[in-house]
Amino acid sequence: SSIRALIGAKYQHFDIFAKKLEVPDDLKEFADTVHSGGQRLLNTLNDILDLARLDAERAPVAPEDIDVTAVVQESIGLMVPLAKRKGLGLHFQSAVRSLPAHHSRTSLERVVTNLLGKEPPPVVSSLSEQMEQHERAALKRALVAAGGNRSKAARLLGLGRATLYKKLKAHDLG
Repeated sequence: SSIRALIGAKYQHFDIFAKKLEVPDDLKEFADTVHSGGQRLLNTLNDILDLARLDAERAPVAPEDIDVTAVVQESIGLMVPLAKRKGLGLHFQSAVRSLPAHHSRTSLERVVTNLLGKEPPPVVSSLSEQMEQHERAALKRALVAAGGNRSKAARLLGLGRATLYKKLKAHDLG
């Protein structure tokens, strides 16, 4: 695909550029991270294209022999700069030096990266959105506590039945 060719070419340009330059020690870690990230991006793109072919039943999955410990360590290594920027420390400690497996390396890399890189949902939302979310949750909790009995749920919430019905309708809760 043209995207694969473009990313592959840019990755190769960076690789050639990085090898020809004298990189100061303080930038070597950064350059290595960019290099590993570029390889991971290319691998992920290849996996996406492979999955598309699989979906079309044109390509078999071919697991390989990998060292799970090494793959996890490498994935964590790519996330360390992000953790540092957030003021966090990140390290990996394993009870075993090596954990051999027969699996897709890029699939495991993607899982570890997704686990480490998940961002929590934004905390800040408008006051009206927060109030709606809290009201909806309170309505659900009251219905559960009342065993689905709406009159009892209204009493638990200190609402009249008509008000409860309006709120349930507004929140698509029945």
